[in-house]
Amino acid sequence: MSMEKTNKREKQKAATKIALFKAATALIKKNGFDKVSVRDIANAADVTTGAFYVHFRSKEDIVSQVFYENLNDYIMHSISSLDQEHLDPADHLIAILIAEFKFANTIGVELTTLAYITNFTANMTIPGSHFEKRRFVTSIQQDIEQLEGQKRLLIQPANEVLFDLSSMIRGIMATWCFANGDFDIVDHGTITINRLIKTLIRK
Repeated sequence: MSMEKTNKREKQKAATKIALFKAATALIKKNGFDKVSVRDIANAADVTTGAFYVHFRSKEDIVSQVFYENLNDYIMHSISSLDQEHLDPADHLIAILIAEFKFANTIGVELTTLAYITNFTANMTIPGSHFEKRRFVTSIQQDIEQLEGQKRLLIQPANEVLFDLSSMIRGIMATWCFANGDFDIVDHGTITINRLIKTLIRK
């Protein structure tokens, strides 16, 4: 098989996987996880159920496999746009953190809750897997390093800043999930981030 045909097939597989995730996200957000079947997802993505099982073992597998892939893609796309604006590292950092809340809001509270449950379980088997999957954290660390170089960190060591910010993000996500999405996670998250940043970074 030629390299061109191989690349085309890989692109088609990737496109199908994305289509299935988007279809699952829309259906679960509209109807609830328990009321959506594999056939519903396949039909909405305009593929066969056989094609579904090429990529995923079950509905649950969509959550565990694709949540982080799409979270990373969403935030890396946001970072790419932010980099063109040449923002101050503190503003760049805040925008990345807010993007996490925007992603959760986009896919909905039920899918976010399921993703957290699934990945809590996975982390018990493979400790630290949650952090390894969040590839965009490298950009957050780079912003913090720039701020440290500018002597703008109000606490030391620098990794404490990342710890505090990550804990805040997970805390708000968990509260939103427990509240069944009963508040605007983007608005509340933005307010909380800016409040916390004032205690960590000199603007």
